[in-house]
Amino acid sequence: MILVAAGTIGSVVKVVGLMTNPEPMGGGFTRGVLPFLRWVRIWEKRLPRPMLRFGLELECWPASLSDAQGGCPGLRSGISTSARRRRCLGPIAGVAAAALPGWRVRLLRVGRLDSRARFRPGFVWGSANRPLNGGNVIDLRSRLRETVRDIPDFPKPGILFKDITPVLADPKLLRATIDWFAQRYAGEHIDVVVGMESRGFIFGAPLAMELSAAFAPARKPGKLPYQHITESYDLEYGSASLQMHIDAVRPGQKVLVVDDLLATGGTAKATCQLVKRLGGELVGCCFVVELGFLDGRKALDGLPVQSILTF
Repeated sequence: MILVAAGTIGSVVKVVGLMTNPEPMGGGFTRGVLPFLRWVRIWEKRLPRPMLRFGLELECWPASLSDAQGGCPGLRSGISTSARRRRCLGPIAGVAAAALPGWRVRLLRVGRLDSRARFRPGFVWGSANRPLNGGNVIDLRSRLRETVRDIPDFPKPGILFKDITPVLADPKLLRATIDWFAQRYAGEHIDVVVGMESRGFIFGAPLAMELSAAFAPARKPGKLPYQHITESYDLEYGSASLQMHIDAVRPGQKVLVVDDLLATGGTAKATCQLVKRLGGELVGCCFVVELGFLDGRKALDGLPVQSILTF
């Protein structure tokens, strides 16, 4: 019965797809494909609960864009975020989406659907659910708390430095840390991930790859070769400046700021100011470690903040 229903839906999708005649940058997806997929989702909600355990997170883009790059659906570096559409669908709607003519579909993750048929990543399979030990997903916060080490009187006397290099030495823990961030921003359609020098580069670049976004560095003075803008800020143990290329972020792009640690918030605030000056739209900031007693969130003026571990 299920196979017959799925086959029927696939046939209808092909017909509807041909009728909508989706264009690469036109309204075929929004006015033709998307309403039909929503109809399939409504139909799925009426199925018995066991059939709703699995959900698919898909990314769709016009086939003509892939064909222009040699016909390889996986080669998407030149396809803009506006041309790519992420959708979280049930199993039948996911199969229907894959049958759409004129579109390429890439499976991002498999998760579960909750009681309201909403996608919850990482519960069944996916990058966000890679076990670290013994086949069980660990408590990431506990492992990070055990792994991050304290270095007293660094870089100045009286400063207790949180060293994250042991996290980098554990590939599974590093993978889980990146996946934790990727889970939370998968549906935000991030265009650019900005990482601050230097540990922000370590977490920002792989996160950008997971989100299919660009990566832009915010660097110390004298490091950038092209035209740039500068923002100064105060540290908990001094003052400094950050710079970004003038073309690192384009006006209207959605930007996520990433660093290893949030202390007083000066570095993050300066980076956010750089992004705003370039015309970017800030989605939020994320950190591996947050020193809660320094209340660095206040410096970010209400911008959404995600941190895995708080001291």
